[in-house]
Amino acid sequence: MPRRKPGLSPLSPPAVTWCVMSDAEEHKCQDLAGNATLHNVRGTLLCVRGLHSRDCMEKIKSGMADAASMFVDDIYAAGLCYGLELAAGESRNGVGDCVPGVQDPQHDPRGTNPKNLCEACIGDDNDRHICANNPRERHFGEAGAL
Repeated sequence: MPRRKPGLSPLSPPAVTWCVMSDAEEHKCQDLAGNATLHNVRGTLLCVRGLHSRDCMEKIKSGMADAASMFVDDIYAAGLCYGLELAAGESRNGVGDCVPGVQDPQHDPRGTNPKNLCEACIGDDNDRHICANNPRERHFGEAGAL
């Protein structure tokens, strides 16, 4: 359950602090927070900047943040190294998805991952780096679900 942040009135609705790791992710978080306020959603969404996923894990562990979006390998590390638990996940059916990096040798050493996991990827402005596990793929990181 969200807790009350220091400095907020005891009568204030609870706040959730989301740890973000990029300018685009921070912008998306702030947009979501503004839209929640605009539509009278009870509670407050606060956005705090982390340097990288491990920094966000530290912030969650220390109580400076409540949540963050992470990739599967980061979720594993969050549980193993920081004792954190997954609160929500995304289930994909593998049709028309964009899973950046799914065909990189690091994530698919045998080359057996389904090709349709990159079907919805769009790459960069020059139609290169499609399905790349870096910001050149426009669906990488913050461009997905918050």
